[in-house]
Amino acid sequence: DHAVVLGETRGLTVAGLNRQGVAQITVAVPDPDSLRARAALDPALAEAMLSPNVQLHHQPTELLLREAPKAELIIELSRLPWRDAAQGLPSDRQLRLRRSRLSDDGVYALVVPITWMDEASLAGLALAFAETFPQAMAFMPSTGADHLVLVGFASRRLTPWPRLVQAVALGGDELAAVQVRSAVELADRALTDSEGLRALGQRGARPSPYALPAGLNRRPRMLLPLFVGRIITPETWLDLSAEPQRKDELAARAEGTRRLLELLDDASRGDMEDVFEQSRALLDAPGGARALDPLVAPMLARAR
Repeated sequence: DHAVVLGETRGLTVAGLNRQGVAQITVAVPDPDSLRARAALDPALAEAMLSPNVQLHHQPTELLLREAPKAELIIELSRLPWRDAAQGLPSDRQLRLRRSRLSDDGVYALVVPITWMDEASLAGLALAFAETFPQAMAFMPSTGADHLVLVGFASRRLTPWPRLVQAVALGGDELAAVQVRSAVELADRALTDSEGLRALGQRGARPSPYALPAGLNRRPRMLLPLFVGRIITPETWLDLSAEPQRKDELAARAEGTRRLLELLDDASRGDMEDVFEQSRALLDAPGGARALDPLVAPMLARAR
């Protein structure tokens, strides 16, 4: 298998791919001198990025994508909710380029910071994603509500449940560190599919990714609650034939995700009475306490 990684700075993504047994990993390194300096101080980064199966390339991202062999997996870590000369959100044209560089069964994953993104930018990105890939999904990271993971598939298919089980087993400590210790905890991060992304995108035209978002100079707004009415059920994207009994458990987890997004919406509007009521209800839901942990932990850290 061949994977391409864009925007990597800490080596965590490459280390995770090595744990999954990916045979060839191509990594874009726009600033090799900075990487060498950091690797000299960080043994974990050096071990990940200097593995024999990892190829480091200094070309611009688009040139690397055009020259590298087609990949089964492209992972892009966007550091900004806009685009500059070096990094940030891909434009519609750049999304099409990424789609063209996937193998027939390839997958593209884009990690997006949404703290300073405005609603129009998210809606436009969601629509562009849904229109570029035959099948698209959105996931919420288990580490909090300040990022969104968009996943595009080169072909339509259901994901076999045993593949999630295998991924968690191989992920080991890396996945456990972000509160993913079972296939259920990996699957319950799903928010919506192509239909939901397309519906969200109808809220307005996508602003240019090269322009600063309108919400940059305003109080940050929780955007994940936009997915409340679009949360998908497990059978829409998972093949559960190997363990059909998981369907009810995952459906309950999806309901917990809906309650969490409603809680975030109440918090962003300052409705603290509803926040406490939603928190109590979420604690009783399957996986609810785990969903609350990333929200509470920063507050506890500041208090200490």
